[in-house]
Order: sequence, then structure tokens, then C-alpha cells
Amino acid sequence: FFVLFTAMLRLFSAAVLFAAAAATTSCPRASVEADQEGRLVLGDCFNRTTLGSLLAVLEQQQATIQAQSGMIQQLQQTNEQLQAALCHIAIPPLSFPTNGVAHLTLFSMGDGHIYLAVANFFSDGRNSVDSFIYRWDTAHQALTLVQNLSTAGAVDFEFFMLNGTGFLAVANNQADRYNFDVDSMVYRWSSTLSEFVVVQSIPTHGATDLEFFWVSGVAYLAIANQRTNVNTDFNVASEIYRWDGTAFVLAQSVPAHGGSSWEYFSMDGHSYLALANHYNGSSFHMQSVIFRWDETGGAFVAVQYIPTVGATDWQYFSVDGSHFLAVANFFSGNSYDVDSVLYRWTGTAFTPMQAIPTHGAQDWEFFTVDVTTSSSSSSSSTTATTTTTPSGVEAVLFAAYGTLPGDARSDQLVVRVSETGNVSVTLNAGGGVVQVEAGPPLALQDAEYHDVLFQLTDGVATLEVDDWPAVQAQLPGAFAVLDLLAGPVLGSAAFAGQLARAVFHGVDLLRLAATQDPRVTLVQPGVAIAVETPGGSSGSSG
Repeated sequence: FFVLFTAMLRLFSAAVLFAAAAATTSCPRASVEADQEGRLVLGDCFNRTTLGSLLAVLEQQQATIQAQSGMIQQLQQTNEQLQAALCHIAIPPLSFPTNGVAHLTLFSMGDGHIYLAVANFFSDGRNSVDSFIYRWDTAHQALTLVQNLSTAGAVDFEFFMLNGTGFLAVANNQADRYNFDVDSMVYRWSSTLSEFVVVQSIPTHGATDLEFFWVSGVAYLAIANQRTNVNTDFNVASEIYRWDGTAFVLAQSVPAHGGSSWEYFSMDGHSYLALANHYNGSSFHMQSVIFRWDETGGAFVAVQYIPTVGATDWQYFSVDGSHFLAVANFFSGNSYDVDSVLYRWTGTAFTPMQAIPTHGAQDWEFFTVDVTTSSSSSSSSTTATTTTTPSGVEAVLFAAYGTLPGDARSDQLVVRVSETGNVSVTLNAGGGVVQVEAGPPLALQDAEYHDVLFQLTDGVATLEVDDWPAVQAQLPGAFAVLDLLAGPVLGSAAFAGQLARAVFHGVDLLRLAATQDPRVTLVQPGVAIAVETPGGSSGSSG
């Protein structure tokens, strides 16, 4: 009763506050809703700064409203009036200046800030326009412009970390007057200047995409070139560069036809690159190519050709141990109404699984909603959706060791909620100990569920928390197989919360724990789980 009463009081108070702000313009009803617990949910239609002050006033009014008799009945009668009044409020969403923006890249450098790189392609008949770097201002809930970068028809930014330093590469597609033979640039973050500085220019030809990745502990940057100035030739090689410790050097040129996108992925212990071929000067019906890394030859080798139609993007993802590739098909030469195609890995090749009607498709993006999936593209991964621990207490969510806990010489993988509330991972896989910490600026002790994904690919550890930018770290020394002799341990006495999902190497650990499988240890009494049992009924344990 108290929860319902409080929630409805909040609604009534909001009606009082917002009625004065009613305007002739309107916003979608979906921007203001009450969730299942009666809490008010506000979309981007509301100014975030104003919202904070409104909530403060709301708390003051709530004490007065609670003392009034018969309030619940009155609130029920005004509910429809509230919904009608809210739809008259039109506060502008968060916005920021751009110039013919072609791409947005969100990243973090581990300095406690979130950045957004805006690739500007065109403005006032010119391609030589600045691109922008914004930083999120938590206090004002807004993006602040921190740097302008001189670019030429920028179409993509790629952020990556090398030796603990942030780098940002930009794909410059063309200078003014259709000059496609223009250098793309690599920038390095200067902590002294607090800005990105140019460290390398790379000759490119109508560059359309950048892809950074690691293979066997070595960093690479792939660049998709689409066309040259010579006879508007689209049959230009796309290129793969290797980091030599000070700069990127050309490692491999790959024959291509209007290259538009690179996609790196790791699968079944092998590294792959997918190249989308867009156009050869006369036809959009092309053969796009899947390459696999040949450790002996030290290069990528073509292993499969896939028919595409004006392809603009590849997207790899995995679900429950199955591997998929989706291609965005843009134009057939006569029509933009071209099916894009989803392919599934059979163990030897990608085969068509589903044709999806699209209209000038240019990009694919894979995401999950209200569930967490494990990615088998990594050598080792663990996923958990958890509530958090009391403030100031470090708690283990997942642990597995090669020999003894705490022995730095043995292989280990430990996922913790740190004392600050962020998630940290300690890993030793034969290349020395590395620790990665990630999370939002605020601690996670909020009694809500949070998604944690950790992956290890070619000696690079990647940690993601919710939808915040991923944090990466490279294992010091040579990468070996992760040998975990002891069974995984879920939770700890210090962890007061619930695990809704925990997946390691594609194995659902909570399902095993619910059936009292001896291979999984569930620490009591800190953690509780609730999963569907193999018999189909919902049960809980611990």
C-alpha cells in the first residue's frame, strides 16, 4: 500500500508542477509513462537539468500531500488529466552541432570521462570541414566541445588503446572537388595538452571504414579504400597495417572493388576479417570476401566468397554458441529495394539463413534487450547480470583458479564489484596478471540489475558494464591457454544480491548450480539465484 501511495503522490505532484509549463506544442506520449511499479519514466523529451530541480520540489510537496485525507481517490480521478497535460510539454532533447555527420564514436580512456567523436563529412559545398570531439559533462548533463580536428570528408572514427594510451584514427573519404586520394590520420591523446595530437598520416583512397584488432598479441588497423582519382577507379586495394611499436606499417594489401567495410571477429580459435565489396565501376553485384588469419604465413587468406549487392557493412555476432554474419545490401544498380542477408556458420562456411527486406541499407548493429548473451568469439568469456553490494565492500561475483586462490603464478579469472562500486576483473592466462576496471562514473550500489561482459581475445582483455564504453587491456607477455583446474565459484559472503545469469565459455553456470551440479560452487549466504529448471518450472536456490 505504501509503495502504491507514494507512486501516485509522485504522479499528482508532477501534474501540479507541469501544468504551468503546458504549451501548444506536443511530445509523444511514449516520452512520459509510469512503469510497473508506478514510477514516472521520462524520455529525452525532458530537459535533464530541469528534471533535477523539479524532483527536488516534488519531494518537498510530497510531505504536505501525504497529510491530506482522501488523496488516493483524488489522484485516481486526476490520472487521465495528468496524461493529457504531460503531452503538452515540449522541452527540446539533448542536441549538439554537427556538419553532415557520417559517424559517431563513443569511447572512454579510463580517465573517468566519456567522449564522443563526431565525423563530419560535408558542409556548405565543402568536404574539408572540422570534425568534433565532445566530452560528457556529468554535472550539467550535457556534451561539451573539447576539440576540433581538421578532416576531409570524414566518414569514420576508430578509437583504441595502445600501452595504456588512447588513440583515435579517422577515415578521410575525400577532400574538396572529389579528391579521393587524401591521407587518413592517426591521433594520440596527450595528457599534457589534454587533447589529441597527430602522430601519423596514412595514404588512403576514398577511405570508408577503419577496423582495429589484435592477432597473436600484435595490433592491426584495417582500412577499406573505395576509389581513386585515376579514371574514378573503384578497383583499388584495401589495406591492413601493423603496429610496430611507434607507427602503423603496411602489412598486407587486399584486392577489393569499392571496399566499404571491414569486420574483424574471432571464432573457434581463429581470427577472421570480412570485407564488403560495394562496386567495381560497372556493377553492384559483387563477391564480398571472408579472410582467415594464417599463422604460418603471417597474413589473412581468402576462405570464402559471398555474393552481395552494393554491400556497405558486415556485422558479426554470436548467440548461444552459434555464429552469424549479417550484410547490409545498399543498391542493385536499378533499385534500393534490396534484401539484406543473415548468414549462419555451419562449421566450415557461412550459409544464408534469412533474407531481410531493406531499402538502401547502410549499417547493421547487434544488441540485446533485457537479456545477456555470451560471445564465443573470445578465447574465454564470462557474463553476469547482478545486483550490487553494500557500499565500501569488495565482493567476488565469479572466480576460477588454476591451483590456489590468490596465487599470482597460477591461471585465474576473478570478477569483482570493487569498493567503489565499479566492476573489476583480475586475469592471469600465462602472460602475467592484468586487471581491468569498468563502469559508469557513479557506483553501482543501486539495487538494480547490471550487465557485465568480459572477453579475452588474442591476449586482449575487454570488459563492458551495461552500455558504457568497453575498457581494454593487453596481457603482459605471451598469451597461453587459460587453464582453470578448479570449478567456478559464484558469489561470495560479501555479495548481497542476486545473479540472474552467469555464462562461462557458453555454459550456463546458474542452471548447473540450480541442479546442484558439483562442478559449480555457490557461496552461501551472499548470493541468491532464480533460474528456470531443466524441467521447465521456475525455481530458486541459495
